[in-house]
Amino acid sequence: MNPKLSGNAMHDLKLILSVRSGDNRAFEQLMSRYGSAIYFLILKIVKFKEIANELTTDVFEKVFINIHQYDSDFAFSSWLFRIAHNHAVDHLRRKKVIDCVLVPSDAKIEDDNYQDTAWSSLDNPEEALIKYENAIILRKMVSHLQPRYRVLLEMHYFGEYSYSEMSSELNLPIGTIKVQLFRSRKVLFELLKNSEIS
Repeated sequence: MNPKLSGNAMHDLKLILSVRSGDNRAFEQLMSRYGSAIYFLILKIVKFKEIANELTTDVFEKVFINIHQYDSDFAFSSWLFRIAHNHAVDHLRRKKVIDCVLVPSDAKIEDDNYQDTAWSSLDNPEEALIKYENAIILRKMVSHLQPRYRVLLEMHYFGEYSYSEMSSELNLPIGTIKVQLFRSRKVLFELLKNSEIS
């Protein structure tokens, strides 16, 4: 434990130790202390309130899951804000991939006449072709994932199901859906690192 931690940091640490002992109310206190700050940090990056709300929830879920990885030699707020910043930036990167790569689920990607509106606005035909080919590769990758990952990704990204719709369809709590979807995205993007997608 770092003796140079501020009073606020020491208070956070006490809450974290309680969380690690199974006290969920202590985590709710951490969310109350930092929820607004994390939301506005993310909003500054992603620009949209609804997305910022969703990502803020994701961040605290991620922190809760990984609370045992927190190093008490450093202020919890620094760790939390770094996670939030990275998560927001990762979202923008994923959104770029999804916007430019994912094909709507009802599109027949084998059809030579198929045109996505985003692609049709591109000035560079070569770039459009690359994105078209990437879409085929990505959909194939998703289709070969384990069912528990594939179903969530297909519902959320291809079917555009909301969390509540997925919860109703799969008969799972929304919190469980979010955590499992986070894991599914992680599996997919680990595969993307070594894929043919450029």
